[in-house]
Amino acid sequence: MAPILSSDEVRNLDKESIIEFLSLKMPEGSQIDYKENLSGDSKYEAYKEFLKDIIAFANAHGGLLLMGVKEPSDDLPIQTQALGIAYGDRIAKDLERLASTSIDPRIPGLLIRAVQIQNDKYTIIIYIPPSLIRPHMVSYKGHRSFYIRHSESSVPMTTHEIRDTVLSSATTEARARNYAQEEEIDAIEYIIRERPAFLLQAVPLLSLEEPWDVLTDPIEKIVRGENRFNKYSYNYFNLASTIKPTPTLKGVLGRETRENEPWLTEIHRSGYIQTIYMDIGKLPTDHNKFGLHDGYADLFRAFCDLCESLWKETQTDIPYLFLSKYFNAEQTAVLIKQRLGHKITNVYGRRAISLPEQVRQTGESIGNIPNIWTERLFNAFGLDCQMPAHPDT
Repeated sequence: MAPILSSDEVRNLDKESIIEFLSLKMPEGSQIDYKENLSGDSKYEAYKEFLKDIIAFANAHGGLLLMGVKEPSDDLPIQTQALGIAYGDRIAKDLERLASTSIDPRIPGLLIRAVQIQNDKYTIIIYIPPSLIRPHMVSYKGHRSFYIRHSESSVPMTTHEIRDTVLSSATTEARARNYAQEEEIDAIEYIIRERPAFLLQAVPLLSLEEPWDVLTDPIEKIVRGENRFNKYSYNYFNLASTIKPTPTLKGVLGRETRENEPWLTEIHRSGYIQTIYMDIGKLPTDHNKFGLHDGYADLFRAFCDLCESLWKETQTDIPYLFLSKYFNAEQTAVLIKQRLGHKITNVYGRRAISLPEQVRQTGESIGNIPNIWTERLFNAFGLDCQMPAHPDT
């Protein structure tokens, strides 16, 4: 299950969109709760109650907590439901600091926003994403306890629930890695074979609430790369499918029609995303060897842009594991631009280069992944973090 709103939607909420959301009159349940204000006879009790509610959602399936809002009912006007909280902007900042210091481990992607709803009052929206690293514990002024959301209540976790949550998190990650490994084996056996090639994988670390419908027009536009044209220095890395995406057993396949099938991108209904890039150029001085250059950073960027577009379209907001390998690397070198021409490194000499795994937690940007992968790719050839240049520049 996923929260009712995504992190992007929560970031973009304003007074009008909050009123529109409240008009849906969603009842309290396992993924939404309403609070007129912080509850408790003292500041200590109020903060403890807040922390309890937050981790209860995180230890279940994530959710949404709206403060300064009455629970909806058919006879309650929306303007009356949205009470607001005086000094809610300050309170939201206090709650953000509290959550960062009093939840162990911290909840990746937790988002707390205050939106002005009246002249001097604010609605506080707390977005709690599904967490890969649960169970989370309240650790506040000597109070240490685990809670979980059941229906409309936050209750202490039993020993059995704590154990099952730990095992479930480990099993989910193992299942995701096994899925990626199986796809890698198939890619090597049936597509890559002996060709130098990059395999890029984005693997969901939690199950989707509903499978992606990958045969829609918006998904086709993403596969065709309409928002990636002319976005990169080396535009031929944009992964834009030049033909209509093809349905497959697991999802949909995008491809380029140039000779020798230079790349393939497959999107699965499970949320798994994969690119196999085989268009590795030959060295200008030795056509038996292959050359990499700084343009491959654009390949990594295009893959990450593809993923973010798919998440936005499908409203997917869960942790992802990013994997990247370069296969059949023995005869590959790197071209480095110098003042008087180009220098070529020694060939790599080994079978494959595995780039560092990257985990994108819920709500996080993946903008730095291409830079990390590019740096580490060229580190493998003994180069520092300065990017080598494309031979045509």
